Amino acid sequence: MWKVYEVVEMGKKWGEDLPNLFATLIYHNPDFMDWRPLYDTMFTRIIRAMGLCIREGKIVVGDGSGSSSLDGFAKFVSSTIGGPYSCQKNIDRMMKMIEPFMHPSNESDHTAMVLTFFQNLLREFVARYEDERIKKNRRKVPKEFYLTDADIKLFINATLQSLLYSLYSKDGKSYDLPAKLVMVLGALEPDYVFPKFLEQVYPAMFAVCEPHRLTQTLDCMFELMYIIACHEKAGAIPQKMEKDWVEEMEKNFFLAYGAIFPSLANTNKVIL
Repeated sequence: MWKVYEVVEMGKKWGEDLPNLFATLIYHNPDFMDWRPLYDTMFTRIIRAMGLCIREGKIVVGDGSGSSSLDGFAKFVSSTIGGPYSCQKNIDRMMKMIEPFMHPSNESDHTAMVLTFFQNLLREFVARYEDERIKKNRRKVPKEFYLTDADIKLFINATLQSLLYSLYSKDGKSYDLPAKLVMVLGALEPDYVFPKFLEQVYPAMFAVCEPHRLTQTLDCMFELMYIIACHEKAGAIPQKMEKDWVEEMEKNFFLAYGAIFPSLANTNKVIL
């Protein structure tokens, strides 16, 4: 079946059903074989399905290159994270390629496709997390193929930046989806996600000429608020922020105050 999938690209069934078949096989039998030789082909198909490949003047080949095939691809990727045959290196490379496409200045038709893939991927990842850590009847595979804390951190580290970029999408149909996806990542690894998100909050507060940026950031904060309030993980070490944004805010305030009142420009206190 794999040889057929590699060779045959024309046909909707090949593009949609076979990735689901491979993903189901890997999920229930991860130790059946070394799955790594399959990864390059699958991740190439994923990139093409999201419309990200640079093929100027080329004809898109295959009927399974639309959003309908992304569900099977997401399940495949989720099933191969962690364990001896992990696809994490392929995920890292793919996400580095996706990041520039998700920047607000590069928004286009591909944005909705990428967000659909992220939505499917996180849904499958959370389902696997529940099967291995929460449900009474756990996933019946060797323990070495279970997700570890390190696997979860690597996955979140790879996907977070693209989702933070997508927060500022102006697509009216999916404007609230990125915030919900960031919330899912925050629930899985709050000590890493929250500082990264706050790096977006403070600059947005200063961007008075970019109301869309501020409102989208606040919408995401609304989604995260409950998790932030309830987060009490013993022994957790939060990720450090790149800047001391409180000090930065005070500095900018005094600069603005000094511009209005030059005589007080060199003081560090506001006289009321």
